[in-house]
Amino acid sequence: MDIKFINAVQVGNLVRVRLALSNELMLDPRGKTFMGMLQYAELNLPLLFQEDDGKIYDTNKTNWDEDFLFNLKNGLDLNFSKEKLALYETVIKYVLAEKVKQLESEDANSIGADSSKKADNSSSTRYSINKKSVYLGATVVGTAIAITGLCCNKSAITSFGIISAIIGGFLLYNTSKK
Repeated sequence: MDIKFINAVQVGNLVRVRLALSNELMLDPRGKTFMGMLQYAELNLPLLFQEDDGKIYDTNKTNWDEDFLFNLKNGLDLNFSKEKLALYETVIKYVLAEKVKQLESEDANSIGADSSKKADNSSSTRYSINKKSVYLGATVVGTAIAITGLCCNKSAITSFGIISAIIGGFLLYNTSKK
């Protein structure tokens, strides 16, 4: 779950939570992350759902297209009821069926690629983790040396510590961007 979503739930921002939920289904119509988000919101926001406004939508699947989906989404955003959300889930899976297939295919491909990479790159993964640890250590130790040098009025030690902290921090930053 996204930290922004969790924060919105924690502070009770119903508008943001409702929009995040409806948008999540657009991003991944399979509903994998949506279900967890919905359960979290339901547990923490007793007023998540509104009473249904009674607007009737076409239940004939032959009339369901992207225009209908966006019309329903707008209706859901204005009246976040259990009834509209259930229909929205059904319609989105129908209208975005191709996207569902594409996402499933991408997941299957990435799982296959990941398992073959794990066998080939297990030592490089450990090396990557060790690099981060070394860079973090250099940053922390460099900072400690710089502080010690300042306390002892030793400019050479202070300079060495500052340089070590800067280099370690730079390498750590570059590694974390990858």
